[in-house]
Amino acid sequence: MSRQTEKILSLIEEQKTCNEICECLQITNKQLYHKLTNLKAKGFFLDRKYFSNGEIVYVPIYKVNDIRELNHSVNTYPSIMTSPNELEFNALVVSDLHFGNKLERLDLINRIYNYCIKNNINIIFCCGDIIDGTFSRGEQRIKNVYSQLLYFIRNYPFDKNILTFAVGGDHDLSSLKRQGLDMVEGIKNYRHDIVIQNYNNGFVNIKNEKILLNHPTRNNLHKQLGDATIVFKGHFHRYQTIYNGDNRLEILIPSLSDINQTFPTALKVHMWFKNGKISNIDVNQILFGEKEYIINTNTFNFPDREAIIKNNEEDVSNNNIKKLNKKSKIE
Repeated sequence: MSRQTEKILSLIEEQKTCNEICECLQITNKQLYHKLTNLKAKGFFLDRKYFSNGEIVYVPIYKVNDIRELNHSVNTYPSIMTSPNELEFNALVVSDLHFGNKLERLDLINRIYNYCIKNNINIIFCCGDIIDGTFSRGEQRIKNVYSQLLYFIRNYPFDKNILTFAVGGDHDLSSLKRQGLDMVEGIKNYRHDIVIQNYNNGFVNIKNEKILLNHPTRNNLHKQLGDATIVFKGHFHRYQTIYNGDNRLEILIPSLSDINQTFPTALKVHMWFKNGKISNIDVNQILFGEKEYIINTNTFNFPDREAIIKNNEEDVSNNNIKKLNKKSKIE
């Protein structure tokens, strides 16, 4: 093991962030990720923690106290770590990028990164169809799916303070089903700033809430959405909100490509938290023209779910008391 690798492990032991490690060793994030991937291939298990400011902290295996905790860490969905005093959260939401298609908009993808940097946004949610895959609407500029994946890895923007949480869509899945190329695994090995878990559904935890990134696939168009409060849905190439006024908001995410869409857009979401639960959310649809234009604004207020639970418990308790009283009178 080289001295530099030993130093990396030592800094990880000290719980230094990726950016701090890179600054200390005078290496780039890409170089660090490459070394950490090589360590993983050699058997070193390093879990990751993601923070709302875009930082990543690696956690060595010997910091995990119990094998059950390790299994929990490996199999659960990623969390975006926030401080207790952090009561607001901003993110940009995009979908259907279709890298490799002639109608992709790499220029707009670069602009959303610049928008995030300019507006101090550290989290991007991407709702699938990252690459164009083995089938397409329109003409493919890159037909080979492996070349599409490499093109995405090399050209999707990078900033040391921005994390992208993503899910694979039906076009992404086609590369696995038809040609055996697991795009999710490929991205995991080369881009640690892109947190991609699966195809179709990917949950992300924030405080006491679950956010679901969803992209229907041909074999699973109606998969249950679980107990997510916010559902961001790709695949439909249009913007729409569906709010049941109780405990779930579903948002169809417009495409950031020219496929099936005249004006590619992205969504900026601003959430407020109360007692660890989302209390309000603002959704702004952004058009990237000569400058950024907000063309649609929606605000949604969630009920005080803690109060609802408490009231329900009180109702159940009162009903039980009434039943007992009624029973005692009969007897």
